[in-house]
Formats: sequence, structure tokens, C-alpha cells
Amino acid sequence: MNWREEVERESRGGRATTKAAALGTDVPTPTTLPLPQSSASRDGRLKPPRDPSGGHGLVSKGDTKLFSPTAQSSLFTGILEKYTPFITSISSLPRGPLSTSTSPAHRTQQIDAHTATTQTLLLTLRSLREALLATSRIDDFSKGVYIFTARTAILLQHKESYLPSLLRLLHNIHPNNPLTEEELAEFAGYYVIHLACVMGDFNEAYIIRRQFRLRSDGNANTIWGNVDAIVRALVRNDYWSWAKLRGEVGVEVLRLMEMGEDLLLKRVVGCLGKTYFEVERKWVERVVGMEVGEVMRRVEEAEGWEVGGKGEVGGKGEGGWVVVRKRPRGKK
Repeated sequence: MNWREEVERESRGGRATTKAAALGTDVPTPTTLPLPQSSASRDGRLKPPRDPSGGHGLVSKGDTKLFSPTAQSSLFTGILEKYTPFITSISSLPRGPLSTSTSPAHRTQQIDAHTATTQTLLLTLRSLREALLATSRIDDFSKGVYIFTARTAILLQHKESYLPSLLRLLHNIHPNNPLTEEELAEFAGYYVIHLACVMGDFNEAYIIRRQFRLRSDGNANTIWGNVDAIVRALVRNDYWSWAKLRGEVGVEVLRLMEMGEDLLLKRVVGCLGKTYFEVERKWVERVVGMEVGEVMRRVEEAEGWEVGGKGEVGGKGEGGWVVVRKRPRGKK
């Protein structure tokens, strides 16, 4: 039986079923099987949605659409036009964890509200970076892309994006297409702060500082002065200097500092525990820049703190004092 006969048979069966239904006769309803989907259709359902800004893939996955300098320039122009308002909104978020105006969780929620936008932006920038790397571009356009990516990814605290950009700028582009003195201080400074705050590698941080540090009386010297002060505060566990610097540095440096604040907060809590038995609650909150409950939640060493004691307010949960270390019991 060929396909024509099968179609005619299906048609006769359909007419017979309709006639029987009109006479009120119970006729079993034929089961209609779904048509098999092609492999391309099935695969399409499993693919993530393409970037609406152009849908450029990754060179590492075999995509070659961005090998053309014209395509690279067009994509970067589209990124600037589409995402500049979003980046501006992220850079204006309140200052983070050690600030009483906002908590890290609240700021993270604000960024997470734009998760889809963030992921699309970072993926598009990665596509462009891979294309620049594959075509070995180190010209002014390439420099501009890496500068933009480094600053944007730092604002988003996305280490996997800003670190490759910093390394490419400092070790590949700068030797062949030099950055200005101020740009070199900015991006080498970001790398030094990353090593100290995020990685906790003070030895490497000082090596990079010595490698790129230039003496200047201009803005570059001011940038390096802040970098030195940040690393010095971490090495010395100097919370007061750290807190002061938070109000003086730019937003990108601040975002990097925030990534290392848990380490510093842990050290501050350790200092309080070694120095005091009981301290005023308001004083503790002023020192660490957050409520005592938040400190107890974020730092393991503070979980044993007790709120209450002999303060003016008194009472569990509303105490004017915090017991950070219990007094040893005397011998009977």
C-alpha cells in the first residue's frame, strides 16, 4: 500500500466515523499519534535563547561571525547603546556591607533582579573578547573593549570576566599599545586590590605593585596612594583606615573592597573577642557598620555572642551590651 492509498483509507475512515456519530452510534475514536519531530526541532528546544542584540556565539565553540573587524565594531557599539543605562544603575547602588545604609544581601537582591540582563551582557562581552583574542587585535579598539569589560565586570563583581580583562590589558596590550599613566595606575591598581582583597595573596600583590608602580604628582599618584592604603589596612587589620577609605575611593575600587570585607570582618570580630568581655551594642554596631545580628549571622566566631547583659536597655534581644567573651569562672 502506497502513501496515496493510506491517505484515501484515512479519509474514508474519517467520513464513516462522522456518519456513525450523526446516527448516534458509539464508534471508538481513532488515536492520532503525533508526528515525529525532526532532530533539528528537538535540539532547538534544548538550546538557550539567543542574545537579542545579535546572537553571536563563542569562538571557543566554533563560531566565526565576529572575525570581521566591522562585525566586532558593530557589536561593541550595540552593547554601549543597549547596556549603558543598566551599567549606570548598577554603579549608583548604595555602598555595601559595612555601610549602615544597605546590607550586602539587599544590594545582591537589587543586582539579581537584573540577572537575565547581567548574564546576557557578560556573555556578549565574552564573545567579543574571544573574537579579539582569536584575531590577535591589540589596537585602540581592542584596548577600549577590555577597559570597558574590566570596569563593568568589577561593578558586577564577576571575577571570571574582569580578571582576564585586567591580565590582557596589563601583560599583552600595554607592552605593545601603552596605556596612559592614569589608566595603568587604575587597572594595575584593580589587579593589586584583587590579589589582596579577593585572593588574600599579599606577596603577589606587592610584586605587581612594584612592577607597575610609577611615581607621579598627578591623578595616577592619588590612585596608587589609595591602593597602598587599602593593602596596608588589610595587612595590619586596620579597620578604621579601611572604613575611612570606603568613603574616598571610586565605585569600582569599592566593589573590589566589598569582596574582601568578610575576611576583614572576621579579623575585627577576633580582635573584639580577644580584647573585651562585654561591650556596648551601639559601639559594636558603629565599629563594624552593621547590626549585631548581622555580624552573628555572617561571622562564625560571633555566633556565640549574647545580647543583653548589664546595659541600660537590658532584656534579651534589646540589650544595651553584647557579651563577646564569657569571663572565666573563679576557683571555688
